[in-house]
Amino acid sequence: MVFKPIPSELAANFGTGRTGVLLSTGDFFEGEFREYRDAKASVDSVVFGIKTFESHEVLAAILHKVSAPPASFRVQTTDGSVYLPTALKLENARLQFTDPTAGDISVSVRDVAEIAR
Repeated sequence: MVFKPIPSELAANFGTGRTGVLLSTGDFFEGEFREYRDAKASVDSVVFGIKTFESHEVLAAILHKVSAPPASFRVQTTDGSVYLPTALKLENARLQFTDPTAGDISVSVRDVAEIAR
């Protein structure tokens, strides 16, 4: 679950194979995501027990262990979001692709900050 755009410098901390939350500080708090209620996210950690974070502290949560397929491209949008599609399509001034975690995406070319291979 993505709560806020993930800046590219923090995307590397959003590791596959682990569950937990990516914090706005850049830290990854590993554990089992329990709930999001009243603008607070709760994660159960083996080391720290149940820890609750305010909504402004959490960028995203990994709910179950996933192995992302190798991406052919890295697309960063002007809001700081990073996507890892395997193919890109340009149609009617919109970049269209499928991200393994975010699904089908369509963004205006004006909102694309960077495309890397």
